[in-house]
Amino acid sequence: MDGWTEKSMKKNNQSVTSQSVNLSSVFSSLSPTLSFSLFLSLFSPSLCHFPSQSLCLSLSLIISFYACLSLSLIISFYACLSLSLIISFYACLSLSLIISFYACLSLSLIISFYACLSLSLIISFYACLSLSLTENVSPRIHGSALCIVQSGRVVYEKRVYQKATWACITMREDTYEQSICVGFMKLMRYICKQNTLGIYLGMTLPIVTVVMTDDSRSRLSREVRVGYYLPSHHQDHPPMPFDPDITMETWPTTVVYSRPFSGPTTVTSILEEIHGLAEVLDSPELYVNNCFIIAGYTSLAAAHRHNEVWFLEHC
Repeated sequence: MDGWTEKSMKKNNQSVTSQSVNLSSVFSSLSPTLSFSLFLSLFSPSLCHFPSQSLCLSLSLIISFYACLSLSLIISFYACLSLSLIISFYACLSLSLIISFYACLSLSLIISFYACLSLSLIISFYACLSLSLTENVSPRIHGSALCIVQSGRVVYEKRVYQKATWACITMREDTYEQSICVGFMKLMRYICKQNTLGIYLGMTLPIVTVVMTDDSRSRLSREVRVGYYLPSHHQDHPPMPFDPDITMETWPTTVVYSRPFSGPTTVTSILEEIHGLAEVLDSPELYVNNCFIIAGYTSLAAAHRHNEVWFLEHC
């Protein structure tokens, strides 16, 4: 009997040892959360009894699994959200920097282009102007001019200009000042060898601009015609310009009423001078009422500019 009891106790001890080993391996293979839940299920009598260990273990494993899964999903969501925000921020920043760079580059190129263009035009103008000393002639006046003077100041002068050939270009820039500048530069290129003879033609004065007004003479038309009088030896056979915008015009013998004025030629100053000469003449039937000529005798950049306003007598 004692032998049987001893064998039975040995067998029970081996069974307990085997169970302990199996539980140890289970605990070691599980995460801390699962191990803790399993421990409670197996050894807490208030939560679970030995006959229902299997049920408690299953429940604990399910709860632990979904708890870990929920935590993993939450962590993954916020990790992805943070990463997306970081990527979006740097993507937007990079795009902004690229756009800003190319915008600045384009603006710099545009400014450089127009700066070089303006410099070229200025150099061309003064180069041609320096050559103009070789010849400085004006349209020929037929007979003597009638000059009306009051208090030592020329009120107006009546002149008769002979038939002549002019190189003209019509401009329609945003402002009057832009039209005369661009038109004059185009004529200067024609004068400075851009013609069929390939020679410098020589500068003549005045350079004239033909302007149009409304009936009340309160507004200038946007269309401005700039004219260059060809030197006498080119009058009969004028060289043709390379610029298709420049045309050769023959102006008939013309009677003009002129009045001098100084300073820059602007829309305001031109309208003032037109009204001033109209008031002096006080005979609207004498002249064309909506077409006038502004004659310039000095450089556009001169400090003291000499100009005239011309009224054209009716034929």
